[in-house]
Amino acid sequence: MIAPEQVARALERIDPRDRELLALSLRRRVPDEALALVYDIQAPEVARRRAAAIERLAEELGVHRGADLGTVLKALLEEETWSGTGAELGSEFGEHEAPKADPEPPNAEPEPPPPPPRTPETVWASGEEPPRRVPHLALALVGLGLAALGAGLGLIAINGLGGDGQAAGGGADSGDGTRIFLPAREGPAAAPFPSDPDDASCYPRAHASGRTTLYEKPGGKVLERVPGRTEWGTPRVFGVIDREGDWLAVQAPELDNQTIAWMRAEAGRIDCVRWSLHADLSKRALYVRRDGHTERSFAIGIGRRGNPTPEGRFSVTDKLRVTDDDSPYGCCVIALTGHQTRLPASWPGGDRLAVHASPDLASIGRPASLGCMRVRTGEARWLIERVPVGAPVFVSS
Repeated sequence: MIAPEQVARALERIDPRDRELLALSLRRRVPDEALALVYDIQAPEVARRRAAAIERLAEELGVHRGADLGTVLKALLEEETWSGTGAELGSEFGEHEAPKADPEPPNAEPEPPPPPPRTPETVWASGEEPPRRVPHLALALVGLGLAALGAGLGLIAINGLGGDGQAAGGGADSGDGTRIFLPAREGPAAAPFPSDPDDASCYPRAHASGRTTLYEKPGGKVLERVPGRTEWGTPRVFGVIDREGDWLAVQAPELDNQTIAWMRAEAGRIDCVRWSLHADLSKRALYVRRDGHTERSFAIGIGRRGNPTPEGRFSVTDKLRVTDDDSPYGCCVIALTGHQTRLPASWPGGDRLAVHASPDLASIGRPASLGCMRVRTGEARWLIERVPVGAPVFVSS
């Protein structure tokens, strides 16, 4: 049996964005249509994210049995559970202040299971991504929760924005002083608040259609003309940093660290990736994120004193499997756009940065390399299978 205080403690351990969505949906009982406006997504995507958040909460609690799943859902609808988290919605969750829902009508019908999720919108994408499957556990949680709670509590009625709740112009007043935020689609008003890039969940990339000309600035001097494949034969994919009209700011290994070049948007197919790597050199740790959530973290070997790992933003260019059993790079290499600029004068090799495996397990977690980041073999294989070419890599200390 899961006690409400256990659920409260688990809520404090999950990602704040998951906790925010559950609080708005289940504590404040905000309609999905209103949340869709707040988060700038479709209402079915709200349902998908809620189901995924419930799944992560269940994993935190170690819940697998149907009766316990129903108890968790019931606890999420009770005020004392949220009071036990020690945080008030609004002070903790920052800019996503949501409108209050209309009062639940008497004898409300149980909420139907969430509809199948639509494909998430991509950033500057020319086409839609394949739809992602909702995890079976998340669907089971929703189904079991609805069945368990429908009989005893009368579930949340998901209503559309009604009465004075419509959004217009600068947003509608919800009655408690908050307003629905509807940013402009382009121009300075499109992103009025500075945002931490670590919070992004989809990073744009451009698949080259062939040889690509890179410019110093839109319409400016030519910097490089790069082939449609990398030096290791991988189809060229650029990590996209910015966009101005028909021009994309991109990274490429032919450029110096942190040098951004511009290419015509029509010269590539644009989509986005939901994976990103975040290396913290001070902690000697690599955090792998998907959809803005940390999937796994690894201890890493980093550059030694005198040959430190360069900091900044880079992009994945190649995923390489090593066939030489005696290679110092272990089984696998994830090559990056970056370069090591502080190599020993006697170093005979190249200067490209990478995340790679290493047969020297004692070096993991220590400053022992010439700049590359080293991980264990199993972790390198896991990264190779999941992290796509074009994904961003953020290195900081």
